[in-house]
Amino acid sequence: MREQSGEEPPCETCAGNLWPENVEAVRLYDLLASQMRYSMDGTPLGIDYGAVGFVFDLYGVMERRRMFEKIVLMNHAVLEAAMGRQHGNRGDNRIRPTDRRQG
Repeated sequence: MREQSGEEPPCETCAGNLWPENVEAVRLYDLLASQMRYSMDGTPLGIDYGAVGFVFDLYGVMERRRMFEKIVLMNHAVLEAAMGRQHGNRGDNRIRPTDRRQG
């Protein structure tokens, strides 16, 4: 998200309006974004979850299961948004809690 001047906004405004309990998950997801895997045609396949444990250890994540679940939700949202763009859908591609698989 760039301002009209072309300069990057300050970090605290980069992520928009986040609830405080989601700030750490967004920062961790941002760190893991370089671990996104792609198909041969450039379609994103998702974060390589093998890197998650390393990042959690490196940053001392305490509530690992809760944080992993948030990262999975963000990953699904990114993939759904990418699928919407790929198919020309500019509508609402958000994943809602009822969309998650139970199990």
